[in-house]
Amino acid sequence: MTYSCDVFRISRQAYYKQKVNVRVKQEQAKDIISKVQSVRISMPRQGNT
Repeated sequence: MTYSCDVFRISRQAYYKQKVNVRVKQEQAKDIISKVQSVRISMPRQGNT
């Protein structure tokens, strides 16, 4: 890991922090998608153009 961080010129702390941020954003996206899907099921004609 140290070699990879040296090559990309980032600290290990920055690497792991970015990794956590990606995971958090993915979880938020899944949550939003599930909420939108539940609304679309209960109101199927909403949002149609």
